Amino acid sequence: MKKQLIFPALFIILGMFIGFFISERLQNKTNLKDTTININKDITVPKTDYVEEQMKKYIHPIEQEEINCLANSTGRTSDSLSCLEKANVAWNKEIQKYLNLLKITSLNERYKLIINSQQIWEKQKESDIKIITSYISEHGGSM
Repeated sequence: MKKQLIFPALFIILGMFIGFFISERLQNKTNLKDTTININKDITVPKTDYVEEQMKKYIHPIEQEEINCLANSTGRTSDSLSCLEKANVAWNKEIQKYLNLLKITSLNERYKLIINSQQIWEKQKESDIKIITSYISEHGGSM
């Protein structure tokens, strides 16, 4: 008889603990501002000094240079485009560096597949740039 009462009692206590924990988390979440960082559209993490520090560590130097350039620009579209073009040139050099490494380290057939995939990606990138350029031209240079 005692064993039969222990399990329901444990579930009730566990349920109360979980309920308390969830309500406490929700209450804290609604009381704090700017408590999360969006890593991408699907991932949000709590904002802490550690998280911000780690994110800074993993920003590629080219991306950091672009961020700095945009932050120091006048805000004009031409300045922003200049920053983006510099980053684009740097990224293309970076891509070429790794393609050259892959050529050295990959089997010939695998390297051909990599190059084929790269060419498809470049066509898509060019198409995206045309769409963005068209939009900017149509709307007077401001997005």
